[in-house]
Amino acid sequence: MSTPLSQLALQRVLDYLRLAGVRINPEMQKRALLLVLEALESMPEDPLAGSMRLLPEYFQLPEQPGLCQTPAIHRGSLGYGAY
Repeated sequence: MSTPLSQLALQRVLDYLRLAGVRINPEMQKRALLLVLEALESMPEDPLAGSMRLLPEYFQLPEQPGLCQTPAIHRGSLGYGAY
């Protein structure tokens, strides 16, 4: 028996929120359920994509710092040994 798409959508939303730093409490779970319900109604053929598309409308996500394009430069040794 395969897992229902609604269950996968809810799990994806909750995992995304948790990894984004949102504390998952009963209120957040209720909002996630409402989000998945709306996604099922508006996009029954793909509730996973619909859930992720609706996520910013239901949740205020913490601001993420911009990604650094290069690693930080640190002084170090190339390991040539003493001359």
